[in-house]
Amino acid sequence: MICSLNEVGGLARKAAVGAGYPAGLAQSVAAAAVWLCALGRDGLGAVLDAVEDGYTPAVACSPSPYEMIAAGDIREAIVDSPRSALLLVGLAGITGRATGSCFALSNDDGTTVRVDGTGFSGSAPEQLAHASRIVVTTSPAIAHSSSGTPHGVDIDESTWAALQVLAQRTYVPATDESRLRGAGAGLTDND
Repeated sequence: MICSLNEVGGLARKAAVGAGYPAGLAQSVAAAAVWLCALGRDGLGAVLDAVEDGYTPAVACSPSPYEMIAAGDIREAIVDSPRSALLLVGLAGITGRATGSCFALSNDDGTTVRVDGTGFSGSAPEQLAHASRIVVTTSPAIAHSSSGTPHGVDIDESTWAALQVLAQRTYVPATDESRLRGAGAGLTDND
């Protein structure tokens, strides 16, 4: 099915909140999903890998390791047993976009993906998928060819449905009292 990047971001954010992520982290996860989808990668699949089974990362309320590396506070970060290596690439991308930094994500077999705010180079991000450990460091600037933002992205329907189940946890039950108190859509769904 074809979806807009806005739909991708909205569902990713709601699903992350429904899975128990704090609002700020859910917003970052959604931005990473959009960034990945804009580059032709499975951003929603990466979100589902990260949030399924109620998994919430231990660093949910701490500064991002990418932000700490970009600020020069630390030289490297090690992520043991990542749930979604592809989402880590997306998070590096949105941090790179915000800070102008470049990151290198490497696993134990030498696979390295270099990421900045506009894309990635080196190995394909999916090659990090089954890494038991990912090391994040700074990277020299990388060159990309720009392909523009897609008008719509092709989304796997089973991934969409699984994320919808998580997103539904954020909805208010429909009762007369909830409607009187303002729950639900008014004239349009954008109210």
